[in-house]
Amino acid sequence: MTDEDWEELGRDISNSTRLVSLNAGAGALNDHKMAFFFRGLTSSNSIRIMELYDNGLSVAGLQNMVPFLQHANNLKVLDLGSNNLQSEGFNMLIRALRDSPIKILYK
Repeated sequence: MTDEDWEELGRDISNSTRLVSLNAGAGALNDHKMAFFFRGLTSSNSIRIMELYDNGLSVAGLQNMVPFLQHANNLKVLDLGSNNLQSEGFNMLIRALRDSPIKILYK
């Protein structure tokens, strides 16, 4: 997929009212793709489960996700396991989720 395709996919998901679970784990994304994907996916009222495990994501990729996390009103489960977030990324994640309804976080 091109960078523009990732952004369009993000927009389409953002506009969806039925999608409740998103699995983009096991190498589906990387820091570069995250920039475009989350440029389109800025919020969601339907996604409850997001799995982004095992993508090799770093703080750079996570930074692109922060606006989404701050506006994901129904996100209950976030799986970021087996990435490279380090302590800086984990701290950024906790700050972004401060007012979130999230109940389960895998790092």
